Amino acid sequence: MADKPKKSSLFLVGLALLAGLVAGAITVYVSETQSGNGSSNTQSASAAHACSLSDDSKTALKSAAAGEMQTMRIADKPVPLADVGFQLASGEETTFGAWKDRVVLLNIWATWCGPCREEMPDLAELQKLYGGDDFEVLALNVDRNGGAKPQRFLDEINANALNLYLDPSNKSFQALRSKGLVFGLPTTMIVDTSGCVQGVLAGIAHWGSDDAKNLVEVAKKALRAES
Repeated sequence: MADKPKKSSLFLVGLALLAGLVAGAITVYVSETQSGNGSSNTQSASAAHACSLSDDSKTALKSAAAGEMQTMRIADKPVPLADVGFQLASGEETTFGAWKDRVVLLNIWATWCGPCREEMPDLAELQKLYGGDDFEVLALNVDRNGGAKPQRFLDEINANALNLYLDPSNKSFQALRSKGLVFGLPTTMIVDTSGCVQGVLAGIAHWGSDDAKNLVEVAKKALRAES
């Protein structure tokens, strides 16, 4: 009986170590039925105000997040991304703030992510259909060290309608994770014209579906009306 508290303590320590190992890795979501979408971390009052959304627009987004898009979680507290940086295909540094005034469907992906391979051709079709001055599917690759491999991957799966954006140091991924937005791949977010995340979908989704197209159309209309 005397050693039971010691065994219990060792068990708890083991769980803590395991949790730490899991937290340090990038997970691959393998099914669209998996959850993991959540609210943002606590924000400053000024950032929260800058990322506000009207009740009408929030209701419209929540109504559109249905059917094949039902795992899209519309944020109660939108999260600012404008200062988060990444690279253009040329290697030039940029931030999400450069996409101000454009609604963005932000997809986080890697060449080693099987579910990413499956959904990215449909994301490319969305870019062909809706891409322009007011909307972009921004596919951010998080392969370590980048290189030519991500572009070859897009060419191979016929998704080269997507512009290539890179996070070779994983700094952007870590920034998104610190904001409580992404823990695994793929993850897709709706970003408004102020650079604020208004919705997060963790895992694979059927982006070629009518439900996905409806969500994009509603997001474009509702979020541009807010700007």
